[in-house]
Amino acid sequence: MKLGRRDFIKFVTAAIAGTHGISSSERFQSPRFYADKKLGFAFEIPRGWYLEAFRKDFDELLGGQRLAPPYSDDREVMQEMSQGLLATLSKYPIEGDSIKRFSPSVTFFKSDDSCMEEYEDLLEFSTMALMGFTCLLRDYECIEKPHYIRRSDCVMVRTKSKFVFEHQEIQSVLVDDEVFLVHHQGSIYTIHLYDSPYSGDTSQSEFRLFRESLHIA
Repeated sequence: MKLGRRDFIKFVTAAIAGTHGISSSERFQSPRFYADKKLGFAFEIPRGWYLEAFRKDFDELLGGQRLAPPYSDDREVMQEMSQGLLATLSKYPIEGDSIKRFSPSVTFFKSDDSCMEEYEDLLEFSTMALMGFTCLLRDYECIEKPHYIRRSDCVMVRTKSKFVFEHQEIQSVLVDDEVFLVHHQGSIYTIHLYDSPYSGDTSQSEFRLFRESLHIA
């Protein structure tokens, strides 16, 4: 992960050069890269993975997921959980007529850091978020407590949990959720990496590619 406008511009320029991707004045997408020049983030897409970005209806796209009681069918809670979601990467399609199954995936959120005003620091903010997930997701358990990652260019916290992923169209599965919180220039970036080593469906190499290629301006 690299932060800063200079590295971001270099990455986007290299991604665009020599490709025939779908581009606009603000966003660029090719089979290998995605960049949002207005919001200032870009990354490499793992080979064969599916990208959804800049949608206004992420809550509808992810709406088949079931939360734990009493929030099982609470659309308002699902809408709140999808706020700030800017992009998803998934190993398998998450909509359409393809076979329905759990998909290892990445979700990328951005929010204003005003959400931290009532917390002492990013570590406390992360800890309180975990408490919220404990109420919303079935059998949610923190397996690696929130801790700081040493960096000189931002404040970053990492944590890891597991929970039972429930969906109205697929079989329930136990999944891992590795989370990175990044506080950078007035914004909080939240990155979830979901896979299921318990069912043999893990994507650590693809997650590594995403983390190493992620650029934030």
